[in-house]
Amino acid sequence: MTDSGRSNQESLSISIEQDQEEKQSGSFSPVKDLRWLVLDLIFLMRPTQFFPIWATLTAGFVVPQVSFQSVSFFSIGFTSDFWLTLLSVSLGSGAVFIYNQVEDVESDFINGKLMILNFGLITENVALWFGHSIAAVSLFIAASVSYELLYIYIACGVLGLAYNFYPFSLKNNPYSAIVVNALGGFLCFLAGSVSASDSLTVLIGTAIPYGLAWGAVFALVTVPDQAGDQKTGKKTLTVVKGEGFTRHFAFWVNAVAVAIAVYFKDPVFLFAGIVSLPFYFRILKAQKGSGIFFPVKLSFVLLLLGSSVFVPVFFILNSVNFAICRLYYRFRFRLDYPSFSAVQ
Repeated sequence: MTDSGRSNQESLSISIEQDQEEKQSGSFSPVKDLRWLVLDLIFLMRPTQFFPIWATLTAGFVVPQVSFQSVSFFSIGFTSDFWLTLLSVSLGSGAVFIYNQVEDVESDFINGKLMILNFGLITENVALWFGHSIAAVSLFIAASVSYELLYIYIACGVLGLAYNFYPFSLKNNPYSAIVVNALGGFLCFLAGSVSASDSLTVLIGTAIPYGLAWGAVFALVTVPDQAGDQKTGKKTLTVVKGEGFTRHFAFWVNAVAVAIAVYFKDPVFLFAGIVSLPFYFRILKAQKGSGIFFPVKLSFVLLLLGSSVFVPVFFILNSVNFAICRLYYRFRFRLDYPSFSAVQ
């Protein structure tokens, strides 16, 4: 899938790539250790970023059934096609996150993030080969599910490559970067719908709020990285237009997303959007550089919970991922991450 932001785009403790998930802990420096190799490779995929991706994907699976069928709370179960879709989306997203890290090593080092590459626990060459491998597996699984899903993946792959690499490097333009991340959320929702609906065209309107929300969140989480991005010449919306403009942009785009969700009567997005929107409004007057991550985390946690109301196993899945991530970061980097903290 496309970049969720620094994302595409991090719920239970979602950091969407900008959370200070990987701030270096004092003078502690982990060392390369073959006993950690498999886990280091897995966490190079950034499973902490899977929360919003899984939440959007599951919403795509749930909403068509809520809209077009008579379903009640706790009554929807995942199909085998959905489990395969979830696996392949995770692998594809992980590949894009790896490519993004390889391209952003310098700015990530300045911002104190993404320690696996910065500490040399995995070399850039190994990271790229691992990314290529899991991307190929992701496409193979998608093709086994349906051609519609494969086409969505191909679109995501093209966007991901154009986003990260020369000659396009769309991430280096503040506006194209937001559009690509918005398309990532839009396509992620549709990918979840493949195994739940016979016609994706009727769901295009329903997918729009998710795309808008991803684009808004991506723009907002560029705020904390403004200093590092300026030093390395990256042109994010915050660098080009300023922090105040970015905060207003995120609020109003989310407001439009909620209005569209009202029109399409999407209960999952409305639950997350209506509850979290006041907190996006609150950051308009928050102290400079503060308050960014609370509404971001809250909105995706609520999206996760909204989907879990219909698919309880989804909550269990996220809880397991959360626990494993906590254990890895505690024992590998001595960090309490991920967390529910609203501190940025």
